[in-house]
Amino acid sequence: MRDLNDARAVVVYHPEKLHGPRWQRILTREEQRTDRAPSLWIPTQADEDPATLRNRLREAGALDADVLIAAGGDGTVRLTAEVAMLTGQSIGLWPVGSTNLFARNLELPALDPAAGLRAALGRTERLVDTMAVTAVLEDGTRVRRTSLVLAGFGVDAQMVVHTSDEAKAQFGWLAYVDGVRRGISRPDRFDVTYSLDGSTPQDARLLTLAVGNGGLLPAGLVLLPDARIDDGALDVLLLRPDGVRGWGDMASWFLKENGVVRRLMRRAGNRRPLRTGPSVQLFDAREVRLRLRHPEDFQLDGEYIGRAVALRAVVQHGTLRVRVPEPSR
Repeated sequence: MRDLNDARAVVVYHPEKLHGPRWQRILTREEQRTDRAPSLWIPTQADEDPATLRNRLREAGALDADVLIAAGGDGTVRLTAEVAMLTGQSIGLWPVGSTNLFARNLELPALDPAAGLRAALGRTERLVDTMAVTAVLEDGTRVRRTSLVLAGFGVDAQMVVHTSDEAKAQFGWLAYVDGVRRGISRPDRFDVTYSLDGSTPQDARLLTLAVGNGGLLPAGLVLLPDARIDDGALDVLLLRPDGVRGWGDMASWFLKENGVVRRLMRRAGNRRPLRTGPSVQLFDAREVRLRLRHPEDFQLDGEYIGRAVALRAVVQHGTLRVRVPEPSR
């Protein structure tokens, strides 16, 4: 790795989330502290795809930068990560969004932008997995995206649907609490046929189906308790409560997984799984395929994608280099 004083960063930022001289002063101060060259600022554009952003970076002479720093919401982070995977550059996270979902699942300082910036401009990196997702929407459109955390139908999708941009701007991650409540309590189910790693397709009637590399939602809620962002596998959750007992089992599991004791156990490295029954099913796989009988709301990394009728998700092991804080001594 070249010396830091010869290196330059590129800040890929959302112009509506990062504007004004305050952010420039914060970055300049950190550049001076680490004796780095001034960074290049590249704003994102509406509905921009990774190839277009990569071309703009090339035109700006930014492909020799040692790190692409994503400064914005979850959409900006995912777009920057997709470009970094194309160019082979590292990604740093400057958490200025309302949820900072990827940062939270990496256990980065999601509520401390200055600490995130220090890590982004440092030397320590971590190789993590991503998820290649192809969704077929109800009008036949195929949507191909890279997911950094979690995609799904049901509770997580309804959380996104029922949380407005205005509420996120005003309340931050707390705005998602009501969306989670609505998703858990809704009476609707959806019929799905799914297959894991090419196995015999299974039919199910579900409240929620989630798949991903990370299981931490906004508001600190855990949906995929065993998910690890670098283990080469996707975690899959099926929620299928039936009757009073089924709802009780699901509620008990959800409350226990999100209780104080379990959180402390996970922080200490104890991930002993809780007992689950037919209402809560957890699997892991490298590939997930599914088809829905009727279109269902679908979210990916906190972004509403549309009403989908089919999905394919494949783990991409060790495909993204992320700057992280130096380990404490």
